[in-house]
Amino acid sequence: MENNVLRLEVLSTGAALHRLLVPGPTGPEDVVLGHRDAAAQARDEHFVGVVVGRYANRLRDGLLRLDGREHRLLRNEGPHTLHGGPDGFGRRQWSGRAPTGDEADDADDAVTLELVSPDGDQGFPGCLRAQVTYAVRGDEVEVALRATADATTVVNLTQHSYFDLGAGVGDLEDHRLRVPAVLRVAVDDELLPVDERPVPVVGTRWDLRHPRPLEERWDDCWVLGAPGIRRLAAVLEHPPTGRRLEVSTDAPGLQVYTGDALPGLPGKDGRPLVPRAGVALEAQDLPDAPGRPAFWPPVLRPGEVYARTTWWRFG
Repeated sequence: MENNVLRLEVLSTGAALHRLLVPGPTGPEDVVLGHRDAAAQARDEHFVGVVVGRYANRLRDGLLRLDGREHRLLRNEGPHTLHGGPDGFGRRQWSGRAPTGDEADDADDAVTLELVSPDGDQGFPGCLRAQVTYAVRGDEVEVALRATADATTVVNLTQHSYFDLGAGVGDLEDHRLRVPAVLRVAVDDELLPVDERPVPVVGTRWDLRHPRPLEERWDDCWVLGAPGIRRLAAVLEHPPTGRRLEVSTDAPGLQVYTGDALPGLPGKDGRPLVPRAGVALEAQDLPDAPGRPAFWPPVLRPGEVYARTTWWRFG
């Protein structure tokens, strides 16, 4: 997909965003990390560029309690379920098509990818139909995530690209990040919530309301507010190039992950996937939200549509 500002390349494996080219001083430059080929993408264990599901982030002890029933999920992070389990949506083959109806109104270019997750997939109840539409409009990329189900279930989809606004030059520390949220999810050493409500960031290291260099390690979720309202979630800047990314979303949370566990494998165009090669800005629902009323549990029932949209604006 492309217009006169941006160019995107998307893979069917994981509905992954493989390239995102933005203007640079010597021509278009790619600002997302990616694997070197489709085979490496299919083996990915670090969610590079993919759409994550059925439930992004963590569910404690691999247990889902829903409408009085307990569902045991497959576990892939010690005793817990991370990003949908060991065979989550990021490892699947999605089918692509041209958008229809209002899926990409007034877009310069767009594509929709779809996936069917059967009842019992990784332990989750209900057959879920998920889709993502990538659309470009001027200097903005829209990522629209949708899902329906034939039985009551939970769903939390996110796009998991790692951004490097330096396009392979310099370090993550060259970036500055601002997150205007005043609340966050307090977590334990296993990155699972320890409180039943979000906690304030004021006076703590998590207060990113003013831009700060990306010198610290982050794998934390900031709370933006109730779902369904578009808000500014983050501003990422790269002073050496003057490049800027504004992230807006109608999802209730933003997980910031500085890629400290990236494996050091060869990546595309000779850019290795080393620790801290990029930062993931994952607009999503909150971790371990089922059973926590103050976390807006993303329960999806038959006849409803799960809808979360994120916008990336480049400057």
